[in-house]
Amino acid sequence: MRKEKCPTVLGHEIVGEIEMIESSHGHQDYQGRQLNIGDIITWTIFASDPLSSNALDGMPQKGDNLFKYGHGLVDGNDAFHGELGEYCFIKRGSCILKIPAALPLSIAATINCAIATSAGAIRLAGSLKNKNIVIFGMGTPGVTCAVMCKDAGAAWVGAADIENKRIQDALLFGAVESVNIKDEQKIPGKFNSNFFTKHIDVVFDMSGSADAMENGLSMLAVEGVAVWVGAVFLFPIPQGLIDANLTKEMPQNPGYN
Repeated sequence: MRKEKCPTVLGHEIVGEIEMIESSHGHQDYQGRQLNIGDIITWTIFASDPLSSNALDGMPQKGDNLFKYGHGLVDGNDAFHGELGEYCFIKRGSCILKIPAALPLSIAATINCAIATSAGAIRLAGSLKNKNIVIFGMGTPGVTCAVMCKDAGAAWVGAADIENKRIQDALLFGAVESVNIKDEQKIPGKFNSNFFTKHIDVVFDMSGSADAMENGLSMLAVEGVAVWVGAVFLFPIPQGLIDANLTKEMPQNPGYN
């Protein structure tokens, strides 16, 4: 179980309005656009040293002097770093992006979390053209992933969740078929074959459920790809399942959490 520092102020990957810009700041976002008081922005979940070896190797989220918004200890004067607070001080080493003024806040607030997560997962999965896809977990990341899969040319998208409303919503966001996992008769290592009868090339897990990840591995075709976005907790995977699927799966995690 993940344990957070306490006391803390939660919240990360959101949007905010600039109230003040420190005089030494360059007044530009990551893409070189001018930043002004009143602009709507979003910023990385972390701040780190951009010149550290991990950052230079393309993984600044694992860079030196790492700080994660919404996970830091409230300590003395260093308290305004959780993004669900009224104010948040953006630390040196954060990446800032300006949000277009015309973009509704209800949409903008999902860009740096669910949408970015889904985009990263799809990037890891490789080409999805003419592929058959299954997605576990149909919250905002899951439905976003379904839309992106269809846009990327997927031939078929299946959706799985434990909430009926979510699996119905999935059909509005690109899924061709959906199933409530609780309603399916489980066969060791896979779902009821009456539902998942297709050749599955890619499985995305957006749920964080060990059972979902296990079932996803078992249904993959030879040279299939599993992308585990929700794998942020430690859990055991049966060795037999790993041995049986070693040549046909490639579990991955975008690594931002």
